[in-house]
Amino acid sequence: MSEFHLPTRLLYPEFLRNSYQTLYSQSKKSDLGIYVIGSAFMENDRYRITSYLADYLYYKEHPIVLSCNFGPYHSEGYLKKHRKLLSMAKDVCWRDTESYSLFSKLPNMRRHMDIVFNYNLGEEPYLPTNFGDYVVISVVSPDKSKTLSKKNLDYINFLIQVIAECRRQSLKVVLAGFCEGEGDAYISKQILSKLSNTEDIIAVQYPELNYKEMMGIFQIRRR
Repeated sequence: MSEFHLPTRLLYPEFLRNSYQTLYSQSKKSDLGIYVIGSAFMENDRYRITSYLADYLYYKEHPIVLSCNFGPYHSEGYLKKHRKLLSMAKDVCWRDTESYSLFSKLPNMRRHMDIVFNYNLGEEPYLPTNFGDYVVISVVSPDKSKTLSKKNLDYINFLIQVIAECRRQSLKVVLAGFCEGEGDAYISKQILSKLSNTEDIIAVQYPELNYKEMMGIFQIRRR
């Protein structure tokens, strides 16, 4: 007789877990919740109705949500759910135009520069002063693996096209990775291996570069 186990997320939904309970109880005790969340709205196969209910508990307290972006997402249902959730927030500030455009019809939406990447952290220069004009690409592994899956290959080929366009505009490129464990460095290496000439491209990785050096690259970029 075979055994059948329900996934943990169904047996123990998000809004019953300690981390959610702690955050929810803190939001109830606070006059106002302010969340600086970055890339928090990414659709994956773990987002279920229990996830939506857990999020609802937060947003019904009308928090302020800052420095966020939306996606990647794959279904209109995910987008519609978050339009309903975020419509309950007191204020939502997106850090990119594309995300803002998805929600711009809601009256509590606005757009402004990223908080962390524009905060004075005592940045330290890393690139040579004569490096020239450049574009920074924050590299990720779409499926968070160190494999050449179809999703990762499509992403690599897309970034190669972006690099080609940068070259046409006489711009150099910095590939920046922040989480080696999720495959960032692997993707950067795969991109470099597919290019015949890499003289105008530099790949950097945190924590090989400290946070001051990484932020220095973003702050001092020409474009």
